[in-house]
Amino acid sequence: MKKWIALPALLVLVPVLACGAGVTAKTPMGDIAVSCLTAKVQDYPNDGIQGTSYVSTKYKYVVSWPKDGTWDVQEKKPPDPSGVMLVLITKDAFGNFKPNINIIVEEIPASVTIGQYLTGGVASLNQNGFNVVADMKDDETSSCFVASTKTIEVGECYLAQRAIISHPYAYVITGVMRTGDVTPDKVRKDLSGILNSFRLLK
Repeated sequence: MKKWIALPALLVLVPVLACGAGVTAKTPMGDIAVSCLTAKVQDYPNDGIQGTSYVSTKYKYVVSWPKDGTWDVQEKKPPDPSGVMLVLITKDAFGNFKPNINIIVEEIPASVTIGQYLTGGVASLNQNGFNVVADMKDDETSSCFVASTKTIEVGECYLAQRAIISHPYAYVITGVMRTGDVTPDKVRKDLSGILNSFRLLK
C-alpha cells in the first residue's frame, strides 16, 4: 500500500455523481470513473501494445489511448523503482509540463480491503506533501478515487488517481496535468478518457 505516489500533481474536485456505469467524479479533466468496469479476457488474448491499447495478460488489465498520434507509450520492463509499469505521456508540453498517465500494480495481502487501501493511500500522500482535497470509494467494485494538489518546479499541477483491488493485486492509475488554462480541453478529455478506459480482464 506504499505505491500511490508516482508523479507529483494537483486536482480540484467537484461533486460525485451516481450513474448507470457506477460512481463517477466530476473533475477538471472531465468525468472520471470511481467504479471499475471489466472486459472479457478472451477478447484480449495478446500481451503488450495492440494498436492503441495495452494489454497485460499477466496482471489482467487493458487500457487504451487516443488514435490521433499525440500520445507516447512507454512500457517499463521490469517496472521502475517506484513500481510504474506503463507510462502514457503527451508528445507536446503544455506550461512546460507533459500531461501523463502512469499505471502501478502491486501485490497486497488478501486481507486488505479497498477502505484500508484508500486510507493508506491518503496518509501516504499527506506525508509526502500532497494536499488531498477529496476521496471516495465504491465497495461494490472494490475501487476508489483520490484527488490531490501540489506545486512543483513548473507550477501548480493536479493529480487524479483511481485505485482498484482485485486480489492479489492493487492497481493505481494516475493522471497528471498543470492547472489553469495551460492544459487544452482536448488534452483534458484525453486524460479522462484514458483513465476511464482501464478495465480488469475477467
